[in-house]
Amino acid sequence: AEEKYVGYIDLNCIVNGNHIYPLEFTARFGYPTIQIQQEGMLMPTGEFLYDLARGMDFELKTRKGFQVGVALVVAPFPYGDKRIFDAYSKDTTIVFKKPNQFDGIHISETQIINGAWVVAGYTGSALVVVGTGQTMKHAQQQAYARVQGILIPNVYYRTDIGDRWGEDSDRLHNWGYLRD
Repeated sequence: AEEKYVGYIDLNCIVNGNHIYPLEFTARFGYPTIQIQQEGMLMPTGEFLYDLARGMDFELKTRKGFQVGVALVVAPFPYGDKRIFDAYSKDTTIVFKKPNQFDGIHISETQIINGAWVVAGYTGSALVVVGTGQTMKHAQQQAYARVQGILIPNVYYRTDIGDRWGEDSDRLHNWGYLRD
C-alpha cells in the first residue's frame, strides 16, 4: 500500500490443525487460477482489469458457489520441450462436439489454422475447462460434462478435481479456518 502497488496478490498455503504454512507469494495472475476465477466473476474481465489497473475502489461481484477447472493437455506437458511437442502434438486438432459451444472454455496454447482449432506453443497446454455450481459436486459435474464435449487426440487431464472437497471442507471447519 505504501508503494501504491495495484494488482493481484496470491498467497498459496498448506494448513493443518495447528498452523498455516505459506508456500508461495505471487504478484501476478496464475495459470490456470485466473481462468477458473473468471468463471466466478460477474463483471466483465476487461472491466475488472481496467478498474484494477487504474487503482479504482470497486466491488468485485462474484457468483455464489464453486468453480472447478480442468487443464486439458498433451505431450510434453508439464515440460516445455519443443522437440517432443513437434514430434507428438504440434497442430493436433481440437474438435468441439457442439460447434460454438465455448461456455467455460478457456484457450491456452491454441490457435485457429484454416478454420480448425489446433494445439500450438510447445508446452502441450491446450485448454482449461471450467464448471460452476452451488456445490463442489455440481461444479465438478459441469466441468467434466464440458470436457466430454471436446475431442483432442492423446489428451490427458486429471479426473479427481474436487473429489476431496467434502473431507477437506470438514477439516477446515473443524480447525476453525472456515465458518458457515
